[in-house]
Amino acid sequence: MPKMKSNRAAKKRFRLTGSGKVRRSKGGGNHGMQEKSRKRLRRLRKNDTVAASFEKRIKLMLPYGLQETQMPRAKRGFKARRRRNRILKHAEGFYSARSRIFGDAVEAVRNAWQYAYIGRRLRRRDFRRLWITRINAAARTAGTTYSRLIPGLKKANVILDRKILSELAVSDPPAFAEVVRVAKGLPPAAPTSPRGREVAGRSRFLRSRRCPRLRHRAN
Repeated sequence: MPKMKSNRAAKKRFRLTGSGKVRRSKGGGNHGMQEKSRKRLRRLRKNDTVAASFEKRIKLMLPYGLQETQMPRAKRGFKARRRRNRILKHAEGFYSARSRIFGDAVEAVRNAWQYAYIGRRLRRRDFRRLWITRINAAARTAGTTYSRLIPGLKKANVILDRKILSELAVSDPPAFAEVVRVAKGLPPAAPTSPRGREVAGRSRFLRSRRCPRLRHRAN
């Protein structure tokens, strides 16, 4: 609920008496003093009583402390403070008044949110360019190009995104070379490391007839 405001001009021109009546000051008593007679100035200094038909309307315009029947003032209390503190918390570390004054902090924080939204979109574009550059450089060392590698992987039903391919190109070049062979349609190369030969031999043994599992299934 918004704050109920009153007319500040009514405080200057009207006041309540002890009996509840409204008295008003006459206009023209503070300017053009040299042109007015002393008798007229004495009359202008006196206050008149407002007619009863206007009393109710004028009492509603008076500030809260001067009203005959005070209206409740709607204050937002902790909700307004919580809303301001939430903005100021986002503005921590900003320069000068942007981190201390609520009005400046609101503008700075909202602009920062807009720039952050734009930056998140630009970051995705920058990383995609970086991944493509790494993949292309590694693919050329393997005898192909990026534009040939990606369609080859799609034909071979290899589901590897550009992020994983770039990580393989940087951290594990032999694995990336195998991916290139698959994209070209070539059979995988023979393993050169002892661990790779062990795994390959075990897979060949499991596929052979000497494996007890296969002999049990055949019987």
